[in-house]
Amino acid sequence: MNRISVKPILVREESLIDRIEFKDCVFIDLKVDDNSINKLPGFEDALVFFQQLKASEKEDGKFLIFTCACGVADDGGWRGVKVSHKNGRVRCDFIKETSLSFEFSEEEYSSEIASCRKSLEKYSDYPLEPHQILYPEDW
Repeated sequence: MNRISVKPILVREESLIDRIEFKDCVFIDLKVDDNSINKLPGFEDALVFFQQLKASEKEDGKFLIFTCACGVADDGGWRGVKVSHKNGRVRCDFIKETSLSFEFSEEEYSSEIASCRKSLEKYSDYPLEPHQILYPEDW
């Protein structure tokens, strides 16, 4: 079983992601087994869309948890994450060119999302990126 960590990160200095400048905003840092998801091949420029991550906390289904920096999911090849809850576990199967799956304790998954949601309150003066997304055409 994998471990998950979900934390907000305040970016004060100019940061360039996929040739797009970001400054004075908040990103979500999602780690699996203590490694940033952005270290995985194909995830280098991925941004976590927190609203969809929250929606996946208790529900099964297809969620657009990741998108590219511009917010247009098709630009980064993002097709969603199939999330299923069963027997106290949450399984995440990525719908992308490469086959990738993770399985987390449902308690830890929910706890990390709730903790991140609470931590975001102290950054309410800063926009959470991405703040707007376009779903894939075939959604």
